[in-house]
Amino acid sequence: MDYILVGKNAVYETIVAALVFLQKEENLIEELDKNPVFGDLDRDNKREPIFMGFDNRGNRIYILGTQNYKLIEKIVGELSRVAGQPDIPLQVITMEIKGDALTYYLAYLADLPLIGAWFANLAKRWVISRKTEIMTSCRNTINSMPQLEDFSPAAKPLK
Repeated sequence: MDYILVGKNAVYETIVAALVFLQKEENLIEELDKNPVFGDLDRDNKREPIFMGFDNRGNRIYILGTQNYKLIEKIVGELSRVAGQPDIPLQVITMEIKGDALTYYLAYLADLPLIGAWFANLAKRWVISRKTEIMTSCRNTINSMPQLEDFSPAAKPLK
């Protein structure tokens, strides 16, 4: 099964959601720092799914950002219905995270000449400052999905 996490911006809150899904939230700041996609508005503006990695079961995890992110689940359902494939191996997870509207507008302002980089940095700092709230929201979304009720976290390594 493939999972695609969709939100207003793929490269801000939705990337945090993917890291939570991949159980990499313990060192979230380090994970965001080493991930070249975090804050990369060029990748986000392509409006293409971005591969984040494999979960502990070998499922592929993707992120996608688009303004009308709530429609993606319906579109995928309709496409599978029209294609005559009732069970496609793709699960769309809509990420509704409080405060993502501000991030969306900061990312929008990041396209301005001269001062755009300042807005892009501000969006990154806004997401990092709310990391605990975002992670909690993501865990709640993932845990509330009946398809993922048997989702088990990876074992922690012995130290």
